[in-house]
Amino acid sequence: MYGINESFEAAGGEALVACLPDLVERVFKRDGALQAVLGLDHRPEQARMAQRTIAAWMEDQALFFEAGTGVGKSLGYLVPGLMRAIASNRALVVSTHTIALQEQIENKDLAICRRLFSTVPALRGFADFRHALLLGKNNYLCGTRLRQALEARQELFPSGEQKELERIAAWAAQTQSGLRHELSPEPLPEVWEWIQADGHACNSRNCNPRTCFFRKAREAIREANLIIVNHSLFFSLLAAGHFPGQQSAGILFPKDFVVLDEAHCIPAVATEHFGLRLSGLGLKRQLMKLYQAGRRKHRGLLTRVGDPGLRNAVLALTEATDIVFGAIKDTFLAENSLFRLQAPDWFDNALDLPLRDLIHGLSKCESRIPEGPQRDELEGLRLSLQAYREGLNEMAQLADPKGVYWLESAGVKGTLVHLRSAPLDVAPVLRARLFKQETGILLTSATLAEGPDMDSFARKVGAPEADREQVLSPFDYPLQMEILVHAKAPDIRDGQLDIAFLSNEILRHSVAWEGGTLVLFTSYRDLNE
Repeated sequence: MYGINESFEAAGGEALVACLPDLVERVFKRDGALQAVLGLDHRPEQARMAQRTIAAWMEDQALFFEAGTGVGKSLGYLVPGLMRAIASNRALVVSTHTIALQEQIENKDLAICRRLFSTVPALRGFADFRHALLLGKNNYLCGTRLRQALEARQELFPSGEQKELERIAAWAAQTQSGLRHELSPEPLPEVWEWIQADGHACNSRNCNPRTCFFRKAREAIREANLIIVNHSLFFSLLAAGHFPGQQSAGILFPKDFVVLDEAHCIPAVATEHFGLRLSGLGLKRQLMKLYQAGRRKHRGLLTRVGDPGLRNAVLALTEATDIVFGAIKDTFLAENSLFRLQAPDWFDNALDLPLRDLIHGLSKCESRIPEGPQRDELEGLRLSLQAYREGLNEMAQLADPKGVYWLESAGVKGTLVHLRSAPLDVAPVLRARLFKQETGILLTSATLAEGPDMDSFARKVGAPEADREQVLSPFDYPLQMEILVHAKAPDIRDGQLDIAFLSNEILRHSVAWEGGTLVLFTSYRDLNE
C-alpha cells in the first residue's frame, strides 16, 4: 500500500482503485492528513463516515448514514467521492436540498479538498478535479432560439417586449455563462420563455457549445468529475425519464454514483415531482405561443405558418380553457382552497376533443415546414399540448389507483386553479430508479431516523435492505449550550407575539452578553417590526 507521503503515480486503473480505502483511512485517521497537514480537528465520526462511504462505493451499494450536527458530512463524502471518481473515471453526483449547502460545497469544501490533494504527495493525482453545477435548461440562454426570436420579433412580441429582447441580445454578446440570474434586472418571463434552452429548437441539430450556453454547460458537465445539483432538479429529471441508458449502470449519467445530502427531504420532494401539476394558465400560455389575436396585431408561431382554421381553433380552445377551469373553481373551490377528488368523471372534460383536433392539425402543419428551428418549436408546442391532454384525461378518470388526486387554488388572490396528483407511496418508484441502478448511492442527513432507527425511512424510500449507520454529534451539548425559557414572557394571544416585549428582551440580552447574538424568526413581519 502507498504511504501518505508516497506518490501513487505508479499505480493505475484497478490497482489505484484498490488503494482507495487505505488512502481514505490515512486521510481521516487521528494525525492523518486532514489533521496533520491542514490543521483540521480529528472527528472520529467523520472518519467512520468516510470509511463506510468508500466501502459502499467500492461495491456499488447503497448506504444510509445519519450523522449529527458537527460531524462534517460534506468532507466525509467529498474526499472519498472525488478520489473514487478520478480513480475509476466515473462522475460523482451530489444533490442537496438547500442553496446554502450547495454554496458551502462549491465555495468552501471543494477548496479544502483541492488543498488537501495538492499538499499531500500521495494525493496529488486527485488535485486537478473538475466540478460543474447542473441547472435546469430554463436557466440558460439558447443562441438558436434567440436568433429565431429576433427574426420573428414582430410576430412574437409587443413593442415593449421587443426592447427587452434587444437588451437580452446585447447581454448575450458579453456574458460567459448565459445564465438568467446573471442578467440584471432579470429578463421578463414572457420574453425569456421564447429564448431559453428549454425548448425543442434547442437541440443537437441546431445548437453547439459555440452558439448555445446550455450546450456549453453540458460539455463542461461531461468533463466534470463532480456534478452538483439540487433535489428539485434531480427528481424532476428522474420523473421525466432522464436515464443514462439501458446498457449502462448509473442514475443520471453513465456509471455515475450519487450522494443525496439532506436526504430526510427526499420522500416529500420525490412525491412532489412524480405527480401531475396542471393549470389553466399553463395551458393558455402554450396556446398563446401558437396564436393570440390583438387589436392591432396578431402574434404567435401560427402567424407565419398554418391556416385560418388552425388559428381559429387555438382561439376557441383558449376561450374554452377559461370556461372549464372557471367552472372547476366555482364548483369545487368556492369555499376552500383545497379539494380532494374521490371518484372519476368528476368534471366534463370539454377540452379533450378540441385538443385532439388541434394536435392533429399541428402535426399536419409541421409536415409542410422544412426541417429546422421553426419546425422544432412547433413540434415542441404540439408535444406540450399532448402532455396536457393526457394529464387532463388522467385527472378526469383518477387513473392511477395508487395515487391521490386533488384541486387547489393558487396565486395572490387564489384565482388560479391547479389540478394535482401524487403517488400514495413513492417507495416503488424510488426503488426502481435509484436503488436498482447498479451503482453506489449515499443518503445522508442529521435526521434520517424516525425513533430509534432508520427502518421507517428506509421503507419510505424503497430500500429496506440498505446498509445503515448512525453516529452522534461530536458536540458536547451539556458543556456548550443551555436552553432557557423566559418565565415572565406574556402568553401568545390569538397566535400573535407581544412584539414590544420581545424587542425589549432581545435588546437587553444582546447588550448584556459578550459576543454576538443570533435571533431566529418564523415570520418576516415579526423580524421587521
